[in-house]
Amino acid sequence: MNFTVTANDGMTVKVDAPNWMMALGKAMAFFEYDPKAMGRWVCVPSASGDIHVDDPVKHQSWTVKPEQEIKIVVRQSNMVIEEEPEEERVDDNDDSEVDFSADVSAIAMPTSALADVKEWEPEKVFSEESLAERLFDLSFDMMGVGPEEACALAVDLVNEFITTETTVAYRASLNDEAMHVGAVTGSLEGVLEGKVVPFGEGLAGTCFDMGTPIEVRNSEEDPATLFGIDEDVDIEPRRVICVPVQNEKGIFGVIQIINPDEEKGFDPEVLTSVALTLAGALAGL
Repeated sequence: MNFTVTANDGMTVKVDAPNWMMALGKAMAFFEYDPKAMGRWVCVPSASGDIHVDDPVKHQSWTVKPEQEIKIVVRQSNMVIEEEPEEERVDDNDDSEVDFSADVSAIAMPTSALADVKEWEPEKVFSEESLAERLFDLSFDMMGVGPEEACALAVDLVNEFITTETTVAYRASLNDEAMHVGAVTGSLEGVLEGKVVPFGEGLAGTCFDMGTPIEVRNSEEDPATLFGIDEDVDIEPRRVICVPVQNEKGIFGVIQIINPDEEKGFDPEVLTSVALTLAGALAGL
């Protein structure tokens, strides 16, 4: 699928990618932007299918526009035949009726209305001391455990401070060929548990490749595409946030939350702090 990615300074590049997430990743090389030196990305789909990507920290933004294939519906008698549009003109003597009022075929891209992109402001619902204490405990609890148990401890701590529909910790090492779901809780536990997600696929795979936090708001993206798997996912991903599990030694995975409880609020510092602690544990395994 072809995408046009336009930066806020007017630079434009066309890339071929399976989805908008991978298209954005490919475009970064052209724009010569280092995602690891940037802030958090906020991705908001528009009603037209375009995706607006904003970095409130660095004040940079991009628009990812998919090139849609429009089909013409030709009606003959009582049959309806879908045909790909041809470059040559329609014969003026052709008795076929071309119905341009028919609905355009839907594509698997977000179609929600564009929301205001705002700074990822902390919504503290806990004391900083309590988080610091739990992170201190977490670092000790992770000593001497395996990668799956370390991921499970990280997910449990995230769930102490943030109410979500699903929380996932992905892990990966330099010798891996893909990310592994180390731990998952919530409604997608039975779907994602034990799964392997290729690097660069899905939102978590894109987060791993880019090394920067990514948030998608008001998404109606096909969940299977969003999570980088090839099976049905019974969830409506309204808000998804991914944070890379990384430290000065490298990147070792991703922590992802799906549909956090907006009424209770949460502080993104929880995700980044837990991810940093988990990175320290996975780096030594």
